[in-house]
Order: sequence, then C-alpha cells, then structure tokens
Amino acid sequence: MFSRQQGLTLLELLVALVIISLLASVGIPNFGQWNCSRSQRYEFDQFVGLFSAIRGEALASGRSFRIITTQDTKLLQVQMSDVPVLCNNDLNWDDLDDSVSLNVPDINRLSFDADSVSCFFPNDFDGYATSAIIELSKDACGGNPAETFTSYKLQVLSATGLLRSYKRQSTSSDWISL
Repeated sequence: MFSRQQGLTLLELLVALVIISLLASVGIPNFGQWNCSRSQRYEFDQFVGLFSAIRGEALASGRSFRIITTQDTKLLQVQMSDVPVLCNNDLNWDDLDDSVSLNVPDINRLSFDADSVSCFFPNDFDGYATSAIIELSKDACGGNPAETFTSYKLQVLSATGLLRSYKRQSTSSDWISL
C-alpha cells in the first residue's frame, strides 16, 4: 500500500518563506509611497474644499470672503466683510465669527509657492472672484525627493469663482487636470 504524504516538507516551507519575503520586500516600500501620495492628495483636497465652501458661503450669505495664504509662515487666514470692499484693501475685513460655519483645515504640511490673496464676492446669479493661481507642494516622503515630489495647483476663475485643480509629478513638466 502506498501512504499519502501529509503536510509540507522543510524544503517546500523554506521556498514558500523566501517567496513571501521577496514579495514583502517589494510591496511594503511601494505601499508606503502610495500612502504618502494619498496623504498629499487628501491635504490638497481639504484646501480645495475650503475654497469651495467659502465660495458657497459668499453666495448664500451675501457677504464677501477673503483667503490669504502666506508662503513664509504657511499661514492660511479667512476673513469676511458685510460691505462691498476691494480685495487688497485691508479696511472692513474681519475674522470669521460664529455666524459662519466653516472648518478651516490644518494644512501646515503643505507649502505655498507664493503669497496669495483670493476674494469671493456675492452676486445675484453665480458670484465672482478675484483671479488667482495658488501652487502648493509637499515635501518628499523620504527617499529621493526627485522621485516623490508632487505639486498641486488651484486656479480660481474670476468671472464665476469656479475652481480648477491640477497635479504635476516631479518627473513631468505637464499639469494634469484633476
């Protein structure tokens, strides 16, 4: 009679462990890079969401809103005005009060490439804004910065206040619409 072999031999077990360790050594670093790029995109999406919420609040409340981004201090400041006012004029702009329910996200980890002032104004139909292009970037997630650096760009269209988002990898000079 022939007996059937039960279980694995030591050689089969070692081969399986080598294959699993090779797959893990390739997959784990790639997962870390994917997680880092998702974190970058999430922070940018929060930034775009803030602009979109402020545009909606300007249309709904009839107030003007101003967003100031500062490159050196990585500061994001949101102000409002109940009276018609010029965007770059510092008079009649106040910090947000309790009547406005906006959550300003923590975007300390994003870097602004330039100082920017963007304003959203109410209108009878669809509002308007000051034209702005805000470029943001994020430090590389370890390793070679040239391989892991991503830039994002938010464009505010002046006639309607609509927003356009773009992304650029460090290996490319082209902006890709999101």
